[in-house]
Amino acid sequence: MVADTLFDNFASPPKAYSPVPIWWWSGEKIERSRLRWQLERFAEGGVYNLIVLNLA
Repeated sequence: MVADTLFDNFASPPKAYSPVPIWWWSGEKIERSRLRWQLERFAEGGVYNLIVLNLA
């Protein structure tokens, strides 16, 4: 039973275990539409966790 659950989690990992890239913000003005677009691209690529590092 445990092996089946383990296999299922490897085959289709929960979103909590997605990659966690560092997203560098360079101090440019943030626009809601652009931010939404970027977040949607992350999600489409299977990234559901981010570290935002503001360089400004």
